[in-house]
Amino acid sequence: MKNIIPALVIYIIVCIIAMIAPTSLGYN
Repeated sequence: MKNIIPALVIYIIVCIIAMIAPTSLGYN
């Protein structure tokens, strides 16, 4: 069960980057 939390954190960070990166690169 302890391995699920770090994987979730990484998944959330990747999702946030995926949302922020297109806007900072100029793709809306």
